[in-house]
Amino acid sequence: MVLVGVGPLGCIPNQLNLQNSTDGCCIQRVNEVVSAFNQRLVPLSISLNSSLPGSFFVYQNIYDTFFDIIQNPSNYG
Repeated sequence: MVLVGVGPLGCIPNQLNLQNSTDGCCIQRVNEVVSAFNQRLVPLSISLNSSLPGSFFVYQNIYDTFFDIIQNPSNYG
């Protein structure tokens, strides 16, 4: 089972609009909350693996990938 982390929600148009961001910069506070959530998924996957014999849980970090795409779009075509 893959536990997929949450992407940088502070960079999505909805959040930028709600915060009246005119410079296009991501909303740091929102991304901090997302990062805190994602950090809790790692120990959760370890806990689930140890408490559910025969199961295999892994955490997939998509935050860093998407954040890099947002910050460096020219690297991706």
